[in-house]
Amino acid sequence: MRVSMSTRLELTKEYAARYRRAKQKKEKTQILDEFLAATGYRQRKYAVKLLRHFDMVKLAVIAGRTVKLKSTHPKRRWNRTGKPTYGDDTIEALKKIWAFYWWKCGKYLAPLIRESIGLLAKSRELDFHLTPAIKEQLVAISPAQIDRRLRAEKDALRGKGLSGTRLGDQSLMRQILVRISYTNEERITPGFCQIDTVHHCGWADSGIFCLTLTATDVASGWIFLFPLRNKAHQWVISWLQFMLDHSPFPVSEIHSDNGSEFINKDTVNLAKTARNLANVLLTRSRAHHSNDNCFAEQKNNAFVRNYIGLARYDTDKEYEALGRVYAYLCPLFNFFVPNKKLLSKSTVGSKTVKTYDKDLKTPYQRLMESSISQELKEKLTATKALYNPVQLQQNVHRAVNALIAAHKAKGP
Repeated sequence: MRVSMSTRLELTKEYAARYRRAKQKKEKTQILDEFLAATGYRQRKYAVKLLRHFDMVKLAVIAGRTVKLKSTHPKRRWNRTGKPTYGDDTIEALKKIWAFYWWKCGKYLAPLIRESIGLLAKSRELDFHLTPAIKEQLVAISPAQIDRRLRAEKDALRGKGLSGTRLGDQSLMRQILVRISYTNEERITPGFCQIDTVHHCGWADSGIFCLTLTATDVASGWIFLFPLRNKAHQWVISWLQFMLDHSPFPVSEIHSDNGSEFINKDTVNLAKTARNLANVLLTRSRAHHSNDNCFAEQKNNAFVRNYIGLARYDTDKEYEALGRVYAYLCPLFNFFVPNKKLLSKSTVGSKTVKTYDKDLKTPYQRLMESSISQELKEKLTATKALYNPVQLQQNVHRAVNALIAAHKAKGP
């Protein structure tokens, strides 16, 4: 027999008073069983919620507004007992190291601290007050704990630049192959590079200003950063030729967006020459699909905007200062800063499942594990031995400060 809603409300009111007065669990269970049998409800959890909170919400008018007043039991506050694992001195040292390594997230900062903690402690110019106890805690701290401790300091570090991409010649675009993704084999084979430009135009994309040419290897994450005086084709051509000649691995493909600095006769002729001489292929993204060039796009913010900022750079001194920043920044990231790599991506129903590697590795480590020749690996190892990550980071700070000084010196 179906019970009407009015009858259920009356029964609920009666049983709710009995249920809340009951002290023993056995008594509450018996009342609940009777309530389910009388009302026809089937879900015990729903019935328990109904009995516990029935008639505890009242409507009231406060300051001309109708609000709901809910009577609840005060939640018990669990006060933490004992001393915290990481003291104030450790957190202060962590904040200084975080700022020194340019405000990286915990996943990248933790392995960087573990590798360079000895150099940080020995440096005479840097004074982080790293006692043996603090060093031990900094080596043991987890990435999640770093992010939690630095959460309040990250709020102000936000910004967004302008997009200055202008489509190239349509007739030339039809001559260039379109690539929208990479196979799993191509994702682990060094040589497939993506390129893009970052405009240092400030808040007005007009006139003549400096740019940054960003190039990255899909497999390893190895980066090249080159300053451009302006958007003229000759600067892009010269740096692409430099990249082909000095890359630590053979370049097999250069992939760009549809910007006019890439889609032009000079670039196409260079690609044809490179393809004939070294079998280098030039590909492009689909128009208005920035995710086709995602590996280069993500470097624009992480490696350029975070260090260079959003100001307008348009003088010779600023151009030279950009080059000095990148001279130190590239070896720092390529040899010492780990990155996270997407291993595979699959579609299950309406969801996209992405699998990332669990162990963060530097581009250098990924190249050492790749299929490049032993001779190239030995050259990379010899080059890495020439650098000190702490000294490189100090030089980056000095170079960025020099860039800011050059920008301020030119006036408004």
